[in-house]
This record gives sequence, structure tokens and C-alpha cells, in this order.
Amino acid sequence: MIRFNDYGYLDPGTYELTFDQLKKSVLVHGETWIAGWDAEWRLTLVNRLERLVPYLWDYGVEHIYVDGSFCSDKPRPRDIDCFYDFQIPDEIMEIEDEVRRHEVILDYFEIFSEQLNKKFDEPIWSIWKREFVDEKGIRQTLMWERLKVELMPNCWGIYAGDWYPGGKLRKFDEFFRYDRVGTEKGIILLKKG
Repeated sequence: MIRFNDYGYLDPGTYELTFDQLKKSVLVHGETWIAGWDAEWRLTLVNRLERLVPYLWDYGVEHIYVDGSFCSDKPRPRDIDCFYDFQIPDEIMEIEDEVRRHEVILDYFEIFSEQLNKKFDEPIWSIWKREFVDEKGIRQTLMWERLKVELMPNCWGIYAGDWYPGGKLRKFDEFFRYDRVGTEKGIILLKKG
């Protein structure tokens, strides 16, 4: 059974849960000592995510992770952050020029997003089209605007908006395993079931 630690996070590691297990977990129902816990909103976020994940599974994406403030003791996170391991074909990764490789990866991901949009019948699968400005002045995607779900691809060339010391960008799997002061946190790996 997963629990929040003294820092308000899951203990470091990766916890495998089905959607049914996630819905019954502390991430939705909270701890008795947390004031203002919004289990209804958290369940709404999980249900919205559950609508999207099968489209990734149908395309062979096996590893989809839940992270961010949803995996903390924040009573009402404003969204549910997720990332998935996006497999780039070897022939693209073998492109020696890093700038060109990055361009090809972005094009490849856009084609993938278009395929998802056709199956989902709504154009919400894009991380590049950020047409909506939220209450904090941050540009957001249509997926975030409609569902308050962020599903980001985790692969070389696509990075979270954060830097390691020394100027190295972080991939999403690196970014979401630590908070802003370097405290390690646990995340959820969604499994079919």
C-alpha cells in the first residue's frame, strides 16, 4: 500500500498500479490528516486520463507514468501530469547531426500525434500547440484546457522546462523524480488490468 512520506511525496521509486488500484489508492482518497482533500476532483482527473491511455497502449506504448503534484499530498492539484516512454526508431537515433536528429524527432512525434488525433476524433494530442493561457499566464495545450491532463513524451530531444546545474536539460523521467530542491519522489507506472 502506498503512502505519503514526511515530505508529502511517495517514497522514491516506481509503483505499478492499474487504473482500478489507482482509483482506490491514497492518491485519490487521501490521508485522514490532510485537510481539504478533494477526492472527487482527483477521481475526475484519473477518469479523464483513463480515457486517453488506451490510445497509447493501442500504439504499443507500454510505459505511462503519473507524477507531479498528483503524486503528492497537495489536496487539490490543478491537473494530472504524466509522461510516456516514446520509442524513437533506431534509424532516427543514428542521425549524427544532433540538430537534424532533433528536427526529425519532432516531425516523427507530430505524425504520431496526428495518428492519435484521428483515432481519438479530437485534436488534443500535441505538446507543441499551446494556444490557451491559464490563470498563471502559462501557455497550455488543448488536452490540458479540456481535460486538465498533460501527457508528455519521454525521449531524447524532448525535455521538461527545467535545467540541471551546468545547463543540461532534463527528460521527463528525470524531471519528475525530484522536486525543486532535489528531494527524490516516487511516481506511478500505469499497468493494464
